[in-house]
Amino acid sequence: MSSSTVTPDRIRSAVRIESEFRRSNLIATRFARVSRAVAWLSWLNLAVVVGAFVLLCVVSERWWVSAALTYLPRAPYLIPAGVLLVAALVVRRGVAWVNLLSLIIVAGPLMGLSVPTNSSQAATESGPTLRVLSCNVQNGLSSLPRLLVEIDRVEADVLVLQETLNNVEDLEDYLKDWHNVHVGELWVASKSPVKLISECHVHSFDRRSAILCEMETETGPVLIGSVHLNTPRYGLTELRWHSLLSDAGVEEFYVFQQKPAYEMKETRTWLNETANGRPVILAGDFNTPTTSSLFAPVWGDLTSGFEAAATGYGFTAPCQTRIWPSNTPWVRIDHLLCSKEWSVARFEIGHTNGSDHRLIWADVSLQSPNE
Repeated sequence: MSSSTVTPDRIRSAVRIESEFRRSNLIATRFARVSRAVAWLSWLNLAVVVGAFVLLCVVSERWWVSAALTYLPRAPYLIPAGVLLVAALVVRRGVAWVNLLSLIIVAGPLMGLSVPTNSSQAATESGPTLRVLSCNVQNGLSSLPRLLVEIDRVEADVLVLQETLNNVEDLEDYLKDWHNVHVGELWVASKSPVKLISECHVHSFDRRSAILCEMETETGPVLIGSVHLNTPRYGLTELRWHSLLSDAGVEEFYVFQQKPAYEMKETRTWLNETANGRPVILAGDFNTPTTSSLFAPVWGDLTSGFEAAATGYGFTAPCQTRIWPSNTPWVRIDHLLCSKEWSVARFEIGHTNGSDHRLIWADVSLQSPNE
């Protein structure tokens, strides 16, 4: 029998080889397609991340779309970059750095990562050092006893509180031996004598937005204020999923947006006139992040305690929501601001959800004697 004779075994072998060759080509083709897709999606995601950064940190509330994004969680932006980074390491390592860059942008400036901007110095011997705690207590609707336990652990010298109109009997009992100024929903409590200096009544919302108190210290009186501003988020309630095409609710948003902007300006004008150049500490629920285009022009010249002395994100609200895990806030809208005469040595965020807002506290030192 000739060696070239075709046998059934040779036929099966040839078919198997051809089948494996085709399967190998198919796998290679699919791998190439997946590789190209991962590369394309990686670059696309980087463009989206950069665009989101520009919208949230530059455009901010000047446009209704970025205003809406300002008050939504930003951690989900990590998911596409994380998934694509793993995929790139498997099929297209050359674009892994693109996804790593996206992760850095999101985890850094997009989510508001803060690194202390100055090295705080100890107070001069002539100036007082105070531990100031601020919290929107949400009228006791969450768990005021739990919140009071955390407040007690901080051992603050001054409490600056908001939303204290109702259900605050436990708070009144806790502060019965303190010096208190309680005006409407705003409350300043001190271990030293304190008195009310002025109230700020804003015309934009026809409400009290802040109070300013004078507290006695060993080296003289200092000014401490409690503030609660209206949230710009209310202007977003008329927007709809199709607003980008139909403009539904857009005009209403811009009309409403003028009110919180005016409220901030009115409150700052009142503060400047009342403080009259004296060192001041202002703490409370500003209802806007420091990167907001509403916030920065009005309060940007004051020292933000968190940005001066803390590392991290410092999210303070909301602590309870139906769309997000409990006690996992995603935006920092509670602030302690102070004039340049004060130095912030330490800044901390609370941990419990005794309120819809986490408490904040700071150690602040006056660097020069009161005139």
